[in-house]
Amino acid sequence: MKLFNNIQNLWEYCQFCTVCQDNTREVSISIAPDKVFELISYEKKDQFLILHCTYFVNNQKSIFNYMVDCLDNSFQFQILHTEIISEVNLTSDRYTSCFWFQSECKKCNQTYVNGNDLEFHFNTSLISNIGVEREGIFISSEEHHYHIVYSEDVMTIYKTRAWAPDEEDDMDQGPGIDLPVVAFDFSNQQKVINRIQTLLVFN
Repeated sequence: MKLFNNIQNLWEYCQFCTVCQDNTREVSISIAPDKVFELISYEKKDQFLILHCTYFVNNQKSIFNYMVDCLDNSFQFQILHTEIISEVNLTSDRYTSCFWFQSECKKCNQTYVNGNDLEFHFNTSLISNIGVEREGIFISSEEHHYHIVYSEDVMTIYKTRAWAPDEEDDMDQGPGIDLPVVAFDFSNQQKVINRIQTLLVFN
C-alpha cells in the first residue's frame, strides 16, 4: 500500500495514530522464519534497532543479534557460535530472513498498522520491501460503525457490529466495498461517517 525510503520513516508512521493525532500507537516486532529465529527482545534508540534473537540450526541453539541502521536500511549481525554459520547460506542473493512491524493505538483502540516483511539480504547487508501492507481504522457513532482498511491502492469499507475491534471476534459484517482511496479528516469522526454513507450510497 505505502512504501518508505527507510525503516525510520516506517517506524514513525507505525507510531502515529490518525485518530489521536499523536504517537500513541505501540509497535511490536515479529521475525521469521520462526523455525530458525525466535525474537527475545528488541531495543530502539535513535536511528538504531537491535533485535535480540535465538538461532536454531541442526539442533544447535545460539544467540543471534541483528543491528539495524534505520536511516540507511543496512544491518550487521552477531552470532555467538560462529561455527554453525557454515550450515546456513547467509550469502544468497535471496533473502532468508525477515521481520515486520505491527502497531495499534492503546489510547483510542481504533487504529492499527501491519507492516510488510522487511527482508534481510545477507549478500548486500541491506533490508528491502520497506512499507505498510495494511492499515485499518474503526470509526463509529451511536448508530453507525465502520471499519476502513487501506491495502495497496484500495480502500475497503466494512460495516461492523461494534465501534472498536475485539481481539477474539471478527467485527466485520459481510463483504466490504472497495473504493478509491479517500483522504478523511479523522479529527471529526461524525463528518467521516457522513462522507462514508455518501460514498456507500453512490457505490
